[in-house]
Amino acid sequence: MSGVSGGAAFPLATTANGRACLAMLGDDQAKALAGDEWKRRNLEGDVSELAATLAEAPRTGLAYDLNEQTAGISAVAFAFTCAKGNIHAISAPVPTARFVEKRDVIETAVRKTAKRIAELLPCPELRSEADPPH
Repeated sequence: MSGVSGGAAFPLATTANGRACLAMLGDDQAKALAGDEWKRRNLEGDVSELAATLAEAPRTGLAYDLNEQTAGISAVAFAFTCAKGNIHAISAPVPTARFVEKRDVIETAVRKTAKRIAELLPCPELRSEADPPH
């Protein structure tokens, strides 16, 4: 497909993709990885704020970047573990104005994608989180 790329590297602590992946890890490992990233990027991070943000992902099955990483862009993502044990994330980045208007539609589409991946791959975490309670 022309114009479509995959495998891009994104920051962990400030993107929906990264937050979804961090939420799959234990608290200590997630905090350590975020701390390393903040240090490398010469940023001051808030561990308590990050922990609160990450705590939402297992409950909802989704992680968010609400106009934080890139001005004017918001995103929603989910993460899953492949058969080899690697963590992957898929996100839907959208202009923030559209995200605000269409949030429910975007979340539903992302949840449907998570559910489809759970049907195709052995991802037990998606089976329990693809249709979380609201």
